[in-house]
Amino acid sequence: MSNGRLSIFLSLFIFGILFIKNLQGAQAVVGYYPAWSKYTFPANEIDFEMLTHITHAFIWPKSNGDLDMYSSIHYPDLVNETHQAGKKILVSVGGWGNCTHFSGVLTDSAKRQRLIDNLVSFCNEKGYDGVDLDWEYPRNNSDKNNLTQFVITLNQWLKANDSTRIVTMAVPAGAWGGQWYDFTAMAPYVEWFGCMTYDFHGTWTDHAGHNAPLYAPTHETEGCADDAIRYLKSRNVPGNKIIMGVPFYGRRFNTSGLYESSTGGEALNYSEIIPKMDAGWTYHWDALAKVPYLTNSDNSQLITYDDTVSVRCKCEYARDQGLLGIKIWHIGQDQLDGQQPLLSTIGAVILNSSSISSERVTNAPVPMRIAITSAFPNPFNSGVDIRYSLSYPMDIRVEIYDILGKRVCCLMNKYKDIGTHHIQFHPDDHLMSGCYFIVLSNRDGLADSYKVVYLK
Repeated sequence: MSNGRLSIFLSLFIFGILFIKNLQGAQAVVGYYPAWSKYTFPANEIDFEMLTHITHAFIWPKSNGDLDMYSSIHYPDLVNETHQAGKKILVSVGGWGNCTHFSGVLTDSAKRQRLIDNLVSFCNEKGYDGVDLDWEYPRNNSDKNNLTQFVITLNQWLKANDSTRIVTMAVPAGAWGGQWYDFTAMAPYVEWFGCMTYDFHGTWTDHAGHNAPLYAPTHETEGCADDAIRYLKSRNVPGNKIIMGVPFYGRRFNTSGLYESSTGGEALNYSEIIPKMDAGWTYHWDALAKVPYLTNSDNSQLITYDDTVSVRCKCEYARDQGLLGIKIWHIGQDQLDGQQPLLSTIGAVILNSSSISSERVTNAPVPMRIAITSAFPNPFNSGVDIRYSLSYPMDIRVEIYDILGKRVCCLMNKYKDIGTHHIQFHPDDHLMSGCYFIVLSNRDGLADSYKVVYLK
């Protein structure tokens, strides 16, 4: 077998191993679809293979318990296409700016029942598979108790018409809002709690910071996704009832740097952010927060956002934490050159569909490249120093194979940051002299190999 054919064989072999489905942990991908998206992102462009649920936003309560809504919410094609794809669609009730009457309606038992009747009728008439509650936010103990009763009764009435229907809930990322939710009482009646792990920084903060950091330094009191998930678990919400939010948008700040004083906070779609790298903006990776950001040429502006690497980190975090899955606000914002790279990445990690190609997953704005740049000395005796470079932070594996394609050992299998790195290989006394291949690979199927000769 030639060196080239062996390299191809090893690349395919590694790609196959790394895409074996992990049956534990996260298994749901929930995509929010705002009513207004029908005009720019029609239902036939949704990549349903990467999703398990669609959440159609928004309708909301009037003061008497009747329903108000965007006129564009009426979209039978979205419901039909979702069901034809074998997926479920929920209608989301509330949303930022639409929650004025929740407290008053839920306080009055007659109005509360009227709202429940209207929601059940809406699902019956429009074909929805359940209701997603997005009250932003309950403010006191009375709201907390009334919300709990509302959830229990809504669940019962929905299931009385169709036992497969579900109730889900969007919840805040921390104690400030979370204190007014009785998670323990509601958990048996709620399919999942979707934690809004984004908008940690914006126009409301006096400094620039990440929109959706996975982790945060100790001086950052605004929080992060990890803090939010730990909070929910501390409130006795089991991991299989938690869905972590991932934004397909970022925020631009007028600032001299990360965590510096700022103005602004303008929201930008992923598809609006990526072209800025061709316009002179510089890419940075925050190794602590596990998210990227861009700065302009004179360091007067900063854009914080999520890319395919940070999204992958969050998906793997969700699986490691035993969470039910990921929710997205909102699908369609990552459309770029006819593809949806953020959604494809989530689908590959969480759903791990065998039909998802590596090209779809690795369609990142900064080309994802890995390379073994040198191995010295070569031939070697006691040891060889292996140098390799990564164009992106990623999980990588460094392995040694013999000439027949049999693995000799794995030198490393861990996350490494962008840049040039090195590792040493010192063979044991049992290794025979001969040709060997150093193989560098990542979980997206990228691989590089380097032939070395071992002389005892």
